[in-house]
Amino acid sequence: MTLRARINLIIASLMLVVVGTLTVVDLLGTRNAVREEISASHRIATQLVREVLEHYGQGNAGQLVQFLTRVGRVRSNDMTLYAADGQVLYRSPPSAYKQGRDAPGWYARLVIPDLQPVELPVFGGSLVIRSNASRAVLDGWDDMKAQMLGTLVLLLAVNLLVFAIVGRCLQPLSDVRAVLDRMGQGDYAVRLPRLPGAEAQSMGEAVNRLGAAIETNRAASLQAAQAEARLAAERGFVQELQSRIEAERRDLAASLHDEMGQSVTAVRTLAHTLVQRCGAAPGGDPAARRAGELLLRTTDGLYDAMHALIPRLRPPALDALGLSAAVADLVQGLRIQHPGIAFELNLPDAPDLALPEPLQIGAYRIVQEALTNVLRHAQATRVQVGLVRREHALHLQVDDDGVGMARPEPVAGRYGLYGMVERAQALGGALRLGRSRLGGLAVRARLPVDGWVMPTPVPPLA
Repeated sequence: MTLRARINLIIASLMLVVVGTLTVVDLLGTRNAVREEISASHRIATQLVREVLEHYGQGNAGQLVQFLTRVGRVRSNDMTLYAADGQVLYRSPPSAYKQGRDAPGWYARLVIPDLQPVELPVFGGSLVIRSNASRAVLDGWDDMKAQMLGTLVLLLAVNLLVFAIVGRCLQPLSDVRAVLDRMGQGDYAVRLPRLPGAEAQSMGEAVNRLGAAIETNRAASLQAAQAEARLAAERGFVQELQSRIEAERRDLAASLHDEMGQSVTAVRTLAHTLVQRCGAAPGGDPAARRAGELLLRTTDGLYDAMHALIPRLRPPALDALGLSAAVADLVQGLRIQHPGIAFELNLPDAPDLALPEPLQIGAYRIVQEALTNVLRHAQATRVQVGLVRREHALHLQVDDDGVGMARPEPVAGRYGLYGMVERAQALGGALRLGRSRLGGLAVRARLPVDGWVMPTPVPPLA
């Protein structure tokens, strides 16, 4: 049921209550009026008959009948004359007023007074006087019908007027509803015009603000979804790029070891042979010997540099033994190269068990870059490296006691930090920087392990 119909129903109900109250009041008034009229008429008629009987007391019943016939009907009273044997000698004629009509029985029972008939002895018989309020009751009924009909017509007219006024007053609500329906169908650009009335205007402004907010939020959500899609595509691109870079590094390391390594070994062998022959032959050429020794030292340096470069391109331990062994080998090499720094390695279990290759490579590169940053910038004397698998994720940590960072976050010019963050995100994980318990910088990374096919980002580290 609409609000308009409810308001009209309430008003109509209130008016019906008023009409019902007025009807009850009218009914009670009619009852009192009829009672007063009938009672007075009954008393007068009875007193009149008594006086007449005293006047005709020496006469006979025939004279009394002639008198009553001349008098006719006394208002609101029926008189019946009975002989001594019970024969009816006279009965009042019926009323000619509104003849043939009577009020409904239920109405008559409500308003007719309960008056006892009066019986007067006369000439051996009796004269019975009974009150008859049917005409007075019929008058009351006719008056009440006319009043009720007029009231109902007035009620109908007022209700129609109220219906029209309420409809006009509630028209702004219909406009608001229509706009909300259109918003529900996705048309968030629709707006309400200025509505009449302070309350309706406030409601219209609220609906317009709601539509503007929804439209703004929808646009922001769409932009966020597009940005998320672009970010996912970029992360996929970064993952693919890193995979190709690792593949190129692996191929390059293999080429250096297999092809260039053999060539350097051959040159080194020739240089060594040249030195031996120039030194063993009598009167050997000293210049040739010095050239051979220089070539031998150069090839030795080239050989050492090549073998130092190969692990950086692709750690052999990573392919042969896995992530834990590769990290341990990396830390051990740094201990040898930097004896003034205490490296502590924490590997409580075998976190690289059944890890996918891209995840192992990514984790190794993050640890490698973090240690490189420590050696370049931290001025640290103590470094802790941790690698543990828990809660369906691989957790990496690198702490140092160096100078730290004023703001532990990636900054312009520090591409290594950006690279670590991008690598972790490309693997579906997260990386954060913070203050280390040793006093320097703390690097924390969390990489998801379970269901690793094309990983989705995990929540940032707490």
